[in-house]
Order: sequence, then structure tokens, then C-alpha cells
Amino acid sequence: MAKQYQILNIILVLFALSSELLTIEANDKRKDGVAYFQGSSSKNQIGDLKGKVATYNKNDGSNDFTASYNGTFEAKKAGVYFTMFAAQIASPQRVGKGDIHMWMQQSGKNEPNSNSIQSVDYGSTSVLVYATVFQTPVDCTFAFLYSAYTVNECTSLGLIATRPEHEPLVPSIIISTVQVSSGTNTIPYAQLFSSKTQLGNSNSDVVVLDGSSAVNKLDITTAEKHGIIKYNEAGVYFLIACAQVGSAKDTDASGEVHLWMRLNEKDMPNSNTIKTIRNGNTAVLVSQTVVKLEAKDKVQLVFSTTNKELGLIASKPKNEPLVPGILFSTFRLSNEENPIAYAQLSSSQSQWGCTTPKIVKLDNNDGSHHIKNNNGVMEFEESGTYFVMAAAQCGSDDDDGVGDVRMWLRLNGEDMADSNTIQTVEKDTAVLVCQTAVELKKGDKLEVVLATDVTQGTLGLVATKPHKESAVPSIIVSVFKSTGSTTNSEWTEPEKPNDKEHDKEIIDDVAYLQASSSKNQLTESSPKAITYNKVDSLNGYSTVTNNTFLYETPGYYFTVYGAQVGSASGNGKGEIHMWTRENGADVLMSNSLQAVERGSLSVLIYNSLIKAPVGREVTVLISAYPSNKCSSLGLVAVDVRHEPLVPSIIRSEIQLSDIDHPVHNLVLPSSKTQLGSSNSKAITYDQDQFTGIGIPTARSDGSVKFNESGIYFVIFSAQGGSAAGTRASGEIYLGPQLNGKDIPNSNIIHSVRSGSDRVLICQSIVKAKADDKLQIAFSTTNEDIGLIAAASKNEPFVLSLILTVFELGTINNPVPYAQLSSSQSQWGCIIPKKVDLNNNDGLHRIKNNGGIIEFEEPGTYFMMGAGQVGSYDGKGKGDVHLWLRLNGKDVADSNTIQTVDGDTTVLVCQAVIKMEAGDKLELMFSADVAKGKLGFITSQPESKEKVPSMVFSAFKSSYTKTSKHYNKYNED
Repeated sequence: MAKQYQILNIILVLFALSSELLTIEANDKRKDGVAYFQGSSSKNQIGDLKGKVATYNKNDGSNDFTASYNGTFEAKKAGVYFTMFAAQIASPQRVGKGDIHMWMQQSGKNEPNSNSIQSVDYGSTSVLVYATVFQTPVDCTFAFLYSAYTVNECTSLGLIATRPEHEPLVPSIIISTVQVSSGTNTIPYAQLFSSKTQLGNSNSDVVVLDGSSAVNKLDITTAEKHGIIKYNEAGVYFLIACAQVGSAKDTDASGEVHLWMRLNEKDMPNSNTIKTIRNGNTAVLVSQTVVKLEAKDKVQLVFSTTNKELGLIASKPKNEPLVPGILFSTFRLSNEENPIAYAQLSSSQSQWGCTTPKIVKLDNNDGSHHIKNNNGVMEFEESGTYFVMAAAQCGSDDDDGVGDVRMWLRLNGEDMADSNTIQTVEKDTAVLVCQTAVELKKGDKLEVVLATDVTQGTLGLVATKPHKESAVPSIIVSVFKSTGSTTNSEWTEPEKPNDKEHDKEIIDDVAYLQASSSKNQLTESSPKAITYNKVDSLNGYSTVTNNTFLYETPGYYFTVYGAQVGSASGNGKGEIHMWTRENGADVLMSNSLQAVERGSLSVLIYNSLIKAPVGREVTVLISAYPSNKCSSLGLVAVDVRHEPLVPSIIRSEIQLSDIDHPVHNLVLPSSKTQLGSSNSKAITYDQDQFTGIGIPTARSDGSVKFNESGIYFVIFSAQGGSAAGTRASGEIYLGPQLNGKDIPNSNIIHSVRSGSDRVLICQSIVKAKADDKLQIAFSTTNEDIGLIAAASKNEPFVLSLILTVFELGTINNPVPYAQLSSSQSQWGCIIPKKVDLNNNDGLHRIKNNGGIIEFEEPGTYFMMGAGQVGSYDGKGKGDVHLWLRLNGKDVADSNTIQTVDGDTTVLVCQAVIKMEAGDKLELMFSADVAKGKLGFITSQPESKEKVPSMVFSAFKSSYTKTSKHYNKYNED
């Protein structure tokens, strides 16, 4: 038996080693023998100051290429190859700002003059393109490297994958490599560049090319002075220019750069492209064409600018290759004796998009052979391996549009996987590139597809006609077939690891539920039920269709829903509504609203205390009202690097008592708007609308009188906003009072910006004596803001506030509980930090050591952290993350995010967890910062109120079953 065990270990080790060394290779039978590789990555690749190799985890098609998972690739046959990289650059949550650099390595050494730079702005994503043509022998390895330079050290940039709803994945990088000739130097080709900065003006200037990486059978003797490339042999050629556009050093200039081509001193039709430069940013501007040339034809690159401080910018980063002002690749595809299938197509019409995908029209046939074009439907008359490149001029109808443009390919009516790319438009214009190398059969039909996600205006592909220049098409599409002769190979995928989850042991009889969803749940004005695809822990519930949970144990339950609201792309703006439905009927006055701004994420909290008999079904519904019809809103899941997943919804429920012996409780709402002022006043409630047992209703002064001494949990939820028609801004200060005095470390601040509605939360564990009076007091910095009630069409009424109170035990016999807080501001960065909790405001059988919370009794606990998120100077911008860590390990599905944009509010993180004696819990946080210094704050600048930076409440359920309850679902 021991020997068998040793053999098994050896097999496992060999399997692990072989998995590490697996490479991506093609397995399909080849007919035309062309070597090519089409690869991509579905994972984010975050950069730093040192060069990292871009890696690929997906083989979208290949032949006679070996591509390793470490990011290197090599051809199995010698020849001339064309390679194009398209990297989707951004920050993971679109918070980062800075530059991404990308360059080539050959056999482990940097390729000279191969670097490119593209700026990333807050909220933006774009495609950084690099193209090259080169001669390679067999077994020469290549790799593509990138580095990131962030403006703020507390953020990250890199290559970002995105998964839009109902569209192909947007890979973090797409590589297309295709053999264009076998053998050595058999075709005319060249890789040229400019090592000098060339500034422009409103008059067109010729681009000079003073350097070359490779030249064969082309005349470049006048390229350095006059930018002329002379073609010695007739044929069909592919030409692509990648210009590094930006502003002169230390100018931070803004304007536009135009780039196009000339043939024999005449502008080439439909070759012009434009890139807007803002405040000295830099980017790669692409112009490409497939064109039929005669012997002695002369080609030049031409550019112009709207600001004399703009142009083609060369630079030399430290420890990296030179960044040329422009890279130019050209090679022959065929000659008269050997014609090749190709197409150069474009559109002279602007084409506007929306969330529903739309086929891009191509009304100009600028040249083609054996490829038909029916206004955007390309039909192929020959089978073979093709390179396809679409370059779209993204912009808006009247130059004020804001949002994203997405573009991908569709083959025979089906979206092509891993072909999607995104360009952010923010009242500017840029070129969006989408490319692939793909095997096509005779009769195949290919289309380019467009969609937009719009915050403001109308977005799409824009055609223009600049004065004295070549027209700018809304899109340019270049397609060509390659030729070659190679052999077959195989592709093997590594096996997937076993991800089975272990069932959790149930220790006691308390019914509880912790469920979440790892998927986006986008919606519209028609209500949509929230679903859950992850059950983190559960007892006393049964699951039916669509992850609806039915109560198996009758009793009183405290429930908190935390919904991560936003838009999948960050472009949505509008409102999310959320309410509950019990046994198919909407719960009256259960609605809540939360405003979504562009680029923002926030947590919409809904809490309730319900009496649940066996079989009760509670469904949570959401609806969305975007400000632009070409955008989408909903609940958004976020995969954060080195942190737990941020679920789109977190549902936490804990049983407080059975139905026959109910816990003392009180629920008080208000259906009236209550506006504030600079003077503090008590909140009042509707006298005829409440539920509760053992705690008297509120009096006319808004106070709650406790009949019995005890430990009570108090949670206050309100709809913060502005009076109808005012769109006012300001701050709401709010906190509980006991006998007219503020309860220490329980106050919160909530910002209202331009009338935006958001739910605010305040909670505390209170030790009260008989006849003590509890009030919630608030004040505002603007008399038009406060707690807002509203009637929603075809939805439940939106209450202005709900107060929930329930008992956690008597003073002499309390359940284990902890009320902790921090009186110090705590600043975050991308590296996670523990939240410090230096105030013990109330404890029983739970220890606190500066934020390390140790539980002395096993049991089922509800816990909730509420952090006052904001910035150091009140002007910061970015995201703050908050989650739980248990015994040194992050608690899955506990992470939440709040966007800060010069404001402050409360970020809530909650869970119900089975705890053992000795378990240690911590609150963790991080900050992804675009500007300033972010974290949890004790007050905003000029604030008259002092608030805790964090309030943490935890309590154990005191309920245990003493006898078997009747369960109609488990009858004998």
C-alpha cells in the first residue's frame, strides 16, 4: 500500500509538471498550409514599472505555431510574418490613470525601436495597437511585453478583459500572426520607423522615416528626407502605419492629429484617421489599407494637427526600447501571376449604435478580388487563411457624446469568440481596431458588428470630410488571404482542476442563509427577480426553481440585502429600484431607490424584520431607469485582483426566535418626506403603520420607549435625496440619541449631489434601561435635502425611512455581541489593510484587539461593518473596497465597493457566519485611487460633525430549537 502511494505521488508530480509545460498548438487539418496563430487572453494582466510578458490562455486558431502559456510563441517554418497585437488597456474598475507601454522581444532581448505608449484616463478603456512585419528562422521565440506607469500609486493599470452581456468576451489582448511568405526574403516588405518627434500644423506635412528594422525589394533612399517609399515590383500590398501621437514635451497640449496616405503625391481615398489628444495624453493612431500598386509607385504618410504643439512623438523610456514617432509596415500579398483574394472596404456614412448590436455598413468598395461585399456582408469565394482588420473612427453626433463603443466580428451569423474590443468616447474621437487571423471556407460570410453603451449623446462610427484632406471614413476594413506551405500539429489543453465545494457542517438549529451571485444582473423598467448562483451557507431553508428560498423553520428573521448597483461598463447613469415580493405579491412600501452616476459603484441596502411561516417565499425585484436608452444598469459583480469577488447581490438572514416565542421587536416607517435644516431635529414616524412586539410605538416626538431593560440592535435605513424639482446638493448628518444625548460613535454623514437619491444606513447596539427613550436625529446643510418619500409607477411606494429595533437579550443575560468603532481616519491603497477598531462601545463574550475580533462562543452570528467612505480633502476620486477575513483567510463573496467622487457616504459589508470558539474576524479594505487620498474618514472638511470612520456590529442569534417544528415539506 505504501509503495502504491509513492507511485501515485510520482504520477501526480509528473502530471503537474506536464501541465506547467503544456503549449497551445493547432489540431485541425490544414489544406492551404499557411502558418498562423490567433490567440487571446480572458484574464486581466496588471502591469508595473518593470516589463511583463503578455500571456495567452486561449487558442482561437493556429497552424505550425507553438505558443506557450508563458507568453512566448514561435513559428515552425521560416518565412516572412505579419504580427499585430491589440491590447485592451484600462484599470480593472476604470479608476486608474497613467500610461501603458508595449514592445517586442526576440529570443529574450528587446527589439530596438519597437515601443508604443497609450494613455489611460479615469473611466476610459481603449485598444493599444502594435503591428510589425519580420523575417524569422525556425525556433526563434518572440514575446510581447508591457509596463504600466500610474499617476497615483494606489491604483493599477494593465490589459483588461471585459464580458459584456449578450456579446463576445473582450479579451485583455488579441494576437494575430500570419505567414505572408515562406522562405527567406522572397517578397517585397519593409518595417520602417521615425526616431524623431515631428510636430504638425493645419497644413499637411509628410512623415519622414529615418530608420528601418527590415527592408527587402523596396527603395527607401528618399524616405529619410521626403518620406517616400518606392515600390519596385507591381502587386497587391498591405500597408499599416501606427503613429505615436501626442504633444510636445512639457506642453500638455490638446487638439486633433490626422493621419492618412498618399499615392504618387495624391491623397489615397478613405485612408484618413483622427485621434483627439487631451492635456498632453498620448496614443497610437492607426491607418491601414490594401492597395494595388504598379512598379515605381510612390507612397507617403501624411499628417496634420489642429495645434502646432501636437504631432508624432518619439521618446526613450528608461530600461525600455525607443518609442518611435511612427512605425510603418508594408509587404506584398500577390502579383499578377499569383493573384490573391483581398478586399479594401470602407463607409462614407456615420453609423450610430445602441445596446442592441447592429451590423456595420460598408458602402465603399475601394478594391477587391474574390471577396464580395454586399454593404457590409463580406462573402468569400476562396477557402484559406485570412487576416481581417477593421479600424473604426469612433465619436459622437455633435462631439458631446460620452460612453463606450464596442466592435466585433460575426461569421455566418454567429459572433466570433474573443474578437470584441472597446473604445471609450468622452467628447472626442479615436480609432477602434478589431482584427483576427481566421480560416475561412468558400461561401463563408463575415460581418463587423457595432454596439454602444451611452452615458450622454449619440455614439457610433463617425465619417467626416476635413478641409484639404482625404475623407475620414467611419470605418476601414482590410482583408487578405495568405499563402504558404507547412505541416500539421496538435493542440492540447490542460485539464481543469477539481473545484468541488465541501458541505458545511451544521452545528446548531438556528435557521440562517448566506447567498450571493457572481453574475451581473442587468435590467430595465420591467421588474426582474434577483437570482443567486452561490449559497455560501444555509440551514432551515429549501431551494426551489430560480434559486428561490422557502422558509422551512417558522420564526422571526432579520434580513439584509446588499446589492452592488452600477453598470457593467461603467457608462450607465440613472436609477435602480429594489423591493420585495412575498408569495407572489409586492410588499407594500418596500421600495428603495439608488442613483447611479457614470463610472460609479455603490451598495443599495435593504433590511427587514419579517414573521415567516413555513413555506413563505420572498423574492427581491429590481428595475432600472437609465438616463440614456443606449445604456444598461443593474447589479454588477466585480472580480477584484487579490481580493474576494464582489457579488452582484449578498443576502444575509438570521433567525431571531420562533413564532410562538417572538423576540421583542419594532419596525417603524414614514411615508412622508422630512426635509432638514442646520438645526438638529428628531425624525418622526407614521403612527398607524408599524409592526412590533414588546416595544411601544414611537410618540409624536419620534421617540421609542423601552419597557424593559436589555441589549437592543438598532438599524435605521432612509432614502436620502432632495425635494421634488430642486436637484439640491449638500450633506445629511444623522445618528441615534438615547434620552436626548448622542450615542457615542454612531453618527454618519451622507452626501446628496444634484438631487441624487441613495439609501443611507446607520446602526448601533444599544444598552437600554426601562423607560429609556430612543430617537434618530438629523440635520442638513441645505433645507431642500432630507429623507425623501416617493410614489413609483407600477411599483411599491418608496418610504422615506424605516427604523428596526429588536432585543439581543436582557442586561443580565445578553447574547454575545460587540459594538466597535474607530475614531481615526484610515487611508487605503491597492494593497489590502486591516480596519483598525480602537473603540469598544459595548462587548459581551467577544474580544477586540484593535480590529482583530475574537469570538468566545460558537454559534450563528450576524455581523455588519459600516464605513464612512470619503477622501482626505473632500475632493478625492476612486473606489473603496470592504470585506471580511476569517482566521487569516478572506471570506468569499463578502466584498463591496463604493465609488467616491468628492463626496461621502456609508459603505456596508455584512454576513451571517457559523463561528467556532476562538475564531478571529477582521474587516479588510483597499482603495483604487484616481485622485487624492481615499479611505474611511471621521469627517469631511469643514464638517461640524465628528463621525466614526467605521462602525462594526456583531451579535449571536439566541434562538435554538427545543422541539421539532412542523414542516409540510418533510411530512412522513
